[in-house]
Amino acid sequence: MRFKACLTEFSVIQRAAPISALVSPCATSSAISISLGHRDVRVMNGGRKKWISEGRPLVTEIPTIKTTTYTAQEPDSNIRALREQVQGAIGNLDRVLVDVRTPQEYCGELFTMKPPEGTQRAGHIPGAVHIFYELALNEDETFKSAQELYALYSSKGIIPDKEVITYCAIGARSAHTWFVLKYLLGYENVRNYDASWNEWGSLSDTPVEAFAAVTRW
Repeated sequence: MRFKACLTEFSVIQRAAPISALVSPCATSSAISISLGHRDVRVMNGGRKKWISEGRPLVTEIPTIKTTTYTAQEPDSNIRALREQVQGAIGNLDRVLVDVRTPQEYCGELFTMKPPEGTQRAGHIPGAVHIFYELALNEDETFKSAQELYALYSSKGIIPDKEVITYCAIGARSAHTWFVLKYLLGYENVRNYDASWNEWGSLSDTPVEAFAAVTRW
């Protein structure tokens, strides 16, 4: 597993107690770490942009890191949604699909940030609601307050009582929204469809909806 190899290379260790903290500027890598059983994972609120804006130090030297052995647990299947689970969510009132891509991707103008080519199909999964993942952030890229976030998602029917499945193009942006719903709002039943549109839009038998018009953000 490539991610496990990276953690080993960069001397990240897994301890029995939550002592070894993995701090990441990216919610995506944090989601992967959590799925592998790392107990203390933290996202740097505001990421690199806020770090720089506050005048914090940056270096150009490559550090010397002693490799270690990272022992990963079996991936947590409760975090991921597979295609069959996504198909089962279509038309199910107890579940909600959340498309976190750009409006252009959602409406079918783009396939993974460019016009579709060959057999690629652009659009969205039928019934999926659209909330661009960056709407969870302030201008300085810190997370909005819990009150603001709940108002944002609940306005589209994304509430704690429902099973939520997020998706994007390759599972990265949707991992960001998964993190927001799971850890900032405390939703218990949230999954990330990490194969996302890269899988769904490349298959010939999966249902797709598309709109001719698009609202710019």
